[in-house]
Amino acid sequence: MNDNSAKISPKRGYAFQGEGINAAEFSVSTVVINLPVLIINIAIQVLIIVLLGIVLKGIIG
Repeated sequence: MNDNSAKISPKRGYAFQGEGINAAEFSVSTVVINLPVLIINIAIQVLIIVLLGIVLKGIIG
């Protein structure tokens, strides 16, 4: 498993070096792709916290 991750990560890092425009477009596209994922993850965490709060209230009182 360690060998695979070591092989994959440098390829990602070096793929866009020396191509400034492509690198900039790549970073912007990854941000645009990752924003909805971040928002969804935050929403899921909030829902879990709210549900846990409701469950705890139900158990306690």
